[in-house]
Amino acid sequence: MKALLYKDIIVLKNNLVAISMISFFLIIAIISGNVDIAYLIASFGLIILFIKIFESDYKNGFYKYIISNAVEEKSIVIYKYLLIFSAVILVFLVNFLLALVTGYDKTFYRFLIFSSMNILLYEMIIPIIFRFAKIAISVTNLAGTVIYIIEIYLLKNDTFLNFEIGNKLNIFVILIIIDLILFVFSFLLSLKFISRRIS
Repeated sequence: MKALLYKDIIVLKNNLVAISMISFFLIIAIISGNVDIAYLIASFGLIILFIKIFESDYKNGFYKYIISNAVEEKSIVIYKYLLIFSAVILVFLVNFLLALVTGYDKTFYRFLIFSSMNILLYEMIIPIIFRFAKIAISVTNLAGTVIYIIEIYLLKNDTFLNFEIGNKLNIFVILIIIDLILFVFSFLLSLKFISRRIS
């Protein structure tokens, strides 16, 4: 897994400009009091960076190279899920802490809901990318943009996350249950698809 992590670090280093711009707009959104927009920027930024990582994998034939060096297919799949889920939780936790420090959001529900929603999204995206590669990457880019625009519209009209705290917690519990169930199917499909692609 060290080789996979090292490769992804190199990819991220080559995209420092994009990371800096995303971070800048995220911080501006939070200190301006637009906490929901900040979470959306983080969501969109994560999609961009993960697409860059997957694009690099396929352009450089990295999976076949790793397998030829005795790294198991299962290890590759586990690594991808660990990387993405850890990044999602870390990024939204930073969002929450910044919003908490600035005093614009003292509740924890945004972190919980946005984290679980994004994990759910990637559980659907990862096996699709393993199966369809470049086509899936292009579709994901387009879908991410459309979802981002729709969510901004909902936020402007106060129709997104505009419900009672009790309901928010219920939604989080439901999302977690769906996440756990979907993860099993997502992981098994990813393992199956990567085996086909490498063979």
